[in-house]
Parts: sequence; C-alpha cells; structure tokens
Amino acid sequence: MQSVIIRSLLEFPNSIVNFEEAMPLKYFDVGYRKLLEKIKTLEKISYAAFRAALSDVELKSQEFAKISSAIPEADFLEYERPLKKEFALKEQEHVAQLLLKAAKEKRIIDLENLGDFASETSGSNFLSFEDWERLYDERGEPEKIPTGIDFLDQALDGGFTLGSLVLMGGDSEMGKTSLCLQFLEGLSQKSKVGFFCFEFTIWDYVKRKKDSVALNKKNMIILNDEYDIKDIERNIKILTKRGVKAFLIDSQMRVGNSGKGENMEEKQTQKFSTLAKLCHRLDIVILMIYQTSKGDRESPFGSKIASYEASVIMRLEKVEIQPDDIKNKNKPFHPERRIFVMQKNKITGRHFSEEVAFNPKTQTFKGLYFDTKKELEVDMEEVRDTLNINDEPF
Repeated sequence: MQSVIIRSLLEFPNSIVNFEEAMPLKYFDVGYRKLLEKIKTLEKISYAAFRAALSDVELKSQEFAKISSAIPEADFLEYERPLKKEFALKEQEHVAQLLLKAAKEKRIIDLENLGDFASETSGSNFLSFEDWERLYDERGEPEKIPTGIDFLDQALDGGFTLGSLVLMGGDSEMGKTSLCLQFLEGLSQKSKVGFFCFEFTIWDYVKRKKDSVALNKKNMIILNDEYDIKDIERNIKILTKRGVKAFLIDSQMRVGNSGKGENMEEKQTQKFSTLAKLCHRLDIVILMIYQTSKGDRESPFGSKIASYEASVIMRLEKVEIQPDDIKNKNKPFHPERRIFVMQKNKITGRHFSEEVAFNPKTQTFKGLYFDTKKELEVDMEEVRDTLNINDEPF
C-alpha cells in the first residue's frame, strides 16, 4: 500500500498539499519515509526527477523496487484511512511488546497514561525549556520582510515578521488596498507575491498597472476566483510551495465560508483563525483588508474574537479639513493626508500613530516626517562655499 501511495504521488503531484495533510510522514515505514523526504526537495515532482535524485544505495533498495513496480492510482488519497489503521496497529503491537517486556522484567507500567514509554509509542515530542532554548538559539531572530514604506517600517521596527496575520482596516476611500499593494508591488521586485483580487475586477488592476515599473509583473501572482476560505487555504499552501512568502487578500467580506458554523460570529471568526494558523505553520505573512461596523471601528465586522487571531492590526483614518484650508474646503476629507494607526502589534507591543502623505494620482503613501527630516539635513561644505568661509582663524 505504501509503495502504491508514493508512486501515485509521483504521477499525480498536484495532490501534494492534500497528501501532506492526510498522510503524515510518521504513517510510513522508515525506508519509505526517507524516500518521501527526497520527493519534498524536488522542484518539480515526477518519477524521472525522483529517480535522478536518489543515490546508488537508494536505487538498489527494496522500497524503491516496490515503488517502481507499483501501479499508480489517481484516487490514492482514499488510502488515508487504511494507512492510518495500519500505523495504529503497528503502534499497538509496539505497546504490547513493551508491556510484555516490562512484565518479564517485573516492572509496573502506569496503564492510565503509559508515561514510561509514551514518546516511544506515540511519537509525541515533549520538550523542556532547555530544549526550546536550544532550538531558539539555532533558529535565530525571526525573519522580517521590509515594506519599503518609510513610516510603516518605522512602526514595525523594520518590517513584517514572518508568521504574522496582518489586518488592515479603516473607512472607505482611505487607501487600504493601495497601501497594501504598495508593499506587495515593492516586494515583487525581489520575490514572488500572491494577490487575492476579490474586491475589484482583475481587468481594472491590469489596466491601472499596465505601464507601471513599481512591480515585477512575473512575480505578481493574482487570483480572482475561488472565494471560499477552504479554497484560499489550499491555494496559499500551493503558492507557498512555489516560494511565495507574502499574500494580500482583498477583502474580508468577499471571502466565503461554506464550513461549519452556527452563526455569523463563528463563520467570520473561522476565516481569521484559518489564516492565522496558516501564517504560523508556513512561516508566511498574510495581509487581509477587513471591514468594521459603525458601532465597533476596531474589530473586524461580525467577529470580535478575530482581533485576537491577528499579530498586527493597522488602520487608515481620514484627516479633517481645517477651516483655513481654502483649497480643500468643499471636500469631505483631506485628499492628500491620512492618519496611519498601528492599533496592535503582538511582536513588539508597540502602538503607533502618525499623519502621512497620500498621492491620489499614483495611489502611494509616504511619511511626512521623513520629508521634514531630509529638509533639515544641511551640507556644511555647501554653506562654507556660499559664505566664503575658510578654515583660517579670525
């Protein structure tokens, strides 16, 4: 059965994401497990690529011989239950052998929790603080993705930390999508990014960015269908395998949930909890634009619990027109100013609020403070030349 499953995976590689969820490595015998780990390293999964990646010893192994002669099956994921049962029976047999051995040695085993050999039978990984400290030292500081947007990098202490669900809220017409896309487009210059374009048509975006040099068009992967959270989850897993580390979902209200949930609160919360778990498991960043209700401007619409799932929550707010601003006196809010608020940041614990500049023509943001700072930088050599000052004493 194990050889049939692996051969089928090689012939039908599009099932890799569902396969990894349904059939963990621990279900397989050690020999097959090592070969599966080789498959996971392949850039493009196929029998030929798999064979080419194996050593001479592996090519002569009994496991490889069985895989080579196995007949692939398109519906091989149906083997999940019998494979799991086979694994459970082997574990059960192992427990029985350990119990028998303990009886012969006149040792009493605590049958309530089988604690004396739980790690041997269940594969559970119980780590002490010392173990976690060692892993922390090996891991190093969490990787960050700089946003390339001055005030945002300042608020985030250098950028978005991998493993974060980031929520972007605010009133309509504040530029929520524009700010998120500014980050995504800038990042596309260096790596692949994923954009779930649900709020407006894909053609609007293509038309607007057709002549843009702000993004690498090959690296911007855009999806504009499959709105259900389960479909989005599957697509994110697939794209992560292809090297995508940052995603934008625009927006919460376009994402459906056909799963279980007795009321709106549960269904809305499931969207955010699903995305938060994906971030933690895959070590990625997901930005999601969310809507708020009139009565609660700080929580995603329909779910107060959703706020706890996010690592970072940001908002864009309007700037009121001042009485002496004749140029903009008939406008509902300042067209070139926004207030950026970092409402929550689990990683740093910092809050942040600053008025920033918005360019309606280019739909881009920048910090006002940073422009002021640049203006204050003085070239002293230029001042000396202008005033004809030399280094001689008076």
